[in-house]
Parts: sequence; structure tokens; C-alpha cells
Amino acid sequence: MEQIIILVILIFILFFIICREILCRYWKINERIKNQQEIIRLLKKIANEDNMVELPSDNKLKKNSSNLFSSIKFMITGKY
Repeated sequence: MEQIIILVILIFILFFIICREILCRYWKINERIKNQQEIIRLLKKIANEDNMVELPSDNKLKKNSSNLFSSIKFMITGKY
């Protein structure tokens, strides 16, 4: 009796695996997953290339921020 139960369970598992593969192929789920993985790989590549661009140094940022504050001060008070 136990052997029959184990055999039935194994048959159901095998049936599930076969049906799953057929349904995934029908709905092209496997292809979509491959496409998404390729998109992720390309986005990571793009992100790494963008990180290599030289960022402005702190001196440039301080200079730009002082120009910004002087412009705001002029807009508010009319004086530099």
C-alpha cells in the first residue's frame, strides 16, 4: 500500500513538471525571463559606464554654490 502511494505521488510530480514546461513554453514565460535577465545585465553595464564619468570636485561645487547664493541674494535684495 505504501508503495502505491509513493508511486502515485511520483507520477503526480512528473505530470506537474511536464505540464509546467508545456505551459511555460506556450505562454513564453521562459523567453520573457531570459529577456528580463538581458535587460538587467545591460542596465548594470550602463550604470557602470555612468559611474566612470568624472564627478565635479568639492572646489567646483563650493564655487557653484557660492554663485548660486549670491544670485539668490541679488534676487531678494537687489545687491551683490
